[in-house]
Amino acid sequence: MSLKLLKILKEEISEQGYGHYFRDWELSGGKKVGDTRGFDFTTNKPFEKDYKNPEIEVLPKSNVEDYSSTNLININKLNTSNYYSGSSKRGKTYGWRGPIWSLCPRKDRYCDWHWHAGRDYANSTGVPIAILKKGEVFDKGSVCFKIKHYDNSITKYCHCDSVYFENGDTVLPGDIVSTVGNRGVSSGPHLHWEYYPSIQNCRTETHASIRGGTKSVTVCDEDTSGMEDKYFVFVKSGKKDDFESDVFKIRNAINDEIKIEDRNNTTSIYNNLPSDVKKAIDKLKSNWGVPITDSHLKKEIEQEGGTTEDAGGVDREAEKQIKKLIKDCKKQFKNVTTGIISDYRSYDDQVINFGTKVKGGRSIDDVQSFNTIPGFSQHHTGKAFDIFSTDPSWWDTNSDVKKWVSDNANNYGFEVTYKTDGTLRKKEPWHLFYIGVESEEDDDDDDINLNNTSTNGKTVVFGGMSYATPEWMKSQWVEAGLPEDKAVFLAYTSTELSNVKKNNKIDKIVGFSAGGTDVWDEIMTNSSYYVFMGLIDPSTSESVFQKYKDGGLPSSVKSLSNSANWTGKNASIGVRLKKLEDNGVLTKTSSSHINIPLEFFKKYKSNLS
Repeated sequence: MSLKLLKILKEEISEQGYGHYFRDWELSGGKKVGDTRGFDFTTNKPFEKDYKNPEIEVLPKSNVEDYSSTNLININKLNTSNYYSGSSKRGKTYGWRGPIWSLCPRKDRYCDWHWHAGRDYANSTGVPIAILKKGEVFDKGSVCFKIKHYDNSITKYCHCDSVYFENGDTVLPGDIVSTVGNRGVSSGPHLHWEYYPSIQNCRTETHASIRGGTKSVTVCDEDTSGMEDKYFVFVKSGKKDDFESDVFKIRNAINDEIKIEDRNNTTSIYNNLPSDVKKAIDKLKSNWGVPITDSHLKKEIEQEGGTTEDAGGVDREAEKQIKKLIKDCKKQFKNVTTGIISDYRSYDDQVINFGTKVKGGRSIDDVQSFNTIPGFSQHHTGKAFDIFSTDPSWWDTNSDVKKWVSDNANNYGFEVTYKTDGTLRKKEPWHLFYIGVESEEDDDDDDINLNNTSTNGKTVVFGGMSYATPEWMKSQWVEAGLPEDKAVFLAYTSTELSNVKKNNKIDKIVGFSAGGTDVWDEIMTNSSYYVFMGLIDPSTSESVFQKYKDGGLPSSVKSLSNSANWTGKNASIGVRLKKLEDNGVLTKTSSSHINIPLEFFKKYKSNLS
């Protein structure tokens, strides 16, 4: 029985080849990947030449890995019940197209023969569009945007109803980038899609004009027919969550197949790690689907020197010294209004921190440039602090503060760990690590607190609709035992936030219900301004949901929500909140909508006092 099975297996491998995830993929020039690579049982090695066509050279393993989850998803691995192909909606016209008289009044080019780059893919408004190749968004306008893919090909998407990425953003295979729409000069909802290969064949095309003579145009695009299924798919109605879950599983399955090194190898870096660090790394894989390889660990060791022990909390001497540093810096620079952004993190904290960023769509290598793998962070020691802001642009704008911190950190017993770009980590002027200082007399540091809250600052409190007026929010605030003069209460429709900031020292902001939208706006555009941000059963838009559905909120954000409170005409908000609660982005409570503000104010009373 065993010999018969081995014989069948041998025949199957010889027929189907080596590397089953990438069947039939080709690169320009005819080079092939994956299943075309056979196995030679006389040498126990893959053939160096193509099994079926020996004259065609097979790509080396490094190029095969290019077709991993970091660059491309094989459409054949997606669950067909969740999507349908772009080609199924392909329009007929590519190239020269005659006048479209209905559109002629809106744009003169439609009054004559005109070049129609790409093709149109008729569909319903709001249908999600997911890409299959990694790339970078550029040239985004009000109607169209482009993606430059990792292989230097370019694709263009027009008339979209919503676009979820900005210029410069990296989009990964499987990402939903936009939805079908009817924007711009359009006669109905559809996707207009153009394809420009990595090596462009620019040429001049001519056609007779209805006005006499000929028209000429230089074009560099190619007919999209047959190409769309390598670049995008449409997601079926009601299947968006299932599609994204499917993509996430495939990304990591492919990583497992190609990139995970054999941990049974006794020389493995992973096998030689402390047991509690290995457990944390295993949680990244089991809880978040993030596979850490020896190559990732090697880079961590080269950057950090080794693992760090979990101290279990903040080092009190380091805490005292960082307070002094912050207090003295604020005396020098009035524009510094925040304090400690992040301090001690346990191994489990770092698992969540790292996992949410990767699950949010970033590659492991990208996340590693600013975040350590669990077990390697200086934050585990309780002696590391991120101060003022973790936004590089803030430090570039406040270069005088950056220089002061760099020049004076040592006086308080700290060093700026990442002053310059390292072998792995990018520079972090905000990250200070305590190395010790001679004992000094205690200083008055009560105005700075490790909960990231400056007791001198006030809180802006946004109310919601109906009963949740500023006066009602004030009553909940006072009932929680908070001082009335420590807050400014605004209606959710108020436009006075900027004036309030000018006339008061504001370092905290919270919003309830519809007022949550005001806080979401500040989270996305101005989070470094605040030491505390609160979301109280917040109204949440689709664009906010798309950005934070897998995590990534600043550590200064605290929340309480109950998705079950959002029903009827607000049911779509409830759906978003439930996903955020299930993913651990928002903290779930069982309280009714009207009772959550008081619960929140009591829970975070020490932060808001």
